[in-house]
Amino acid sequence: MSTTAEPGGLRVIGWCHWHDDAADDVRVVRIADQGSGRGAVHYACRACRDEHGLVPLAEQDPPRAEAAADPVLGGARLISLAGMQSCMSTDQREGRACPWCNTPVTPETGVDLGDRRVDGEQLVLHPTACRRCIGELARAEYARHGRTCVTCFRQQDCGDRRLLRRLALETRS
Repeated sequence: MSTTAEPGGLRVIGWCHWHDDAADDVRVVRIADQGSGRGAVHYACRACRDEHGLVPLAEQDPPRAEAAADPVLGGARLISLAGMQSCMSTDQREGRACPWCNTPVTPETGVDLGDRRVDGEQLVLHPTACRRCIGELARAEYARHGRTCVTCFRQQDCGDRRLLRRLALETRS
């Protein structure tokens, strides 16, 4: 782990879920959506990403069909549905209603959130959010990410933050 201090004497660190300790330069590598629990966002430091072959979520390629359907899918994949699956209706799970406000949506009027596998179950969700909800969530996650990401703290927007910004801009009303 680096001992270099940030400008002003501060050192920003995060939690690496692979070696179960604090580390520099952690990135989101997986979002585990749970059926009845809170779910989790899993972070890994650079050393663990290299050792275990982990790719940050922002750098993972979505399946070709999903990428062609919506250019902001990369940012939408960073919005977690953790803990919501047990409360979602069939329409919300299958992309006919927004998971947050239950507004009816279509592929043309909503934002595809990408297929989501629920850990521990054979369930695959196909959620689509309304533009208002996903825009609000993207703006909130963009702001939160800027405060917690080591790369962004160093005034160098990372890939995750750029995807969230693009999603926020493309879904604003």
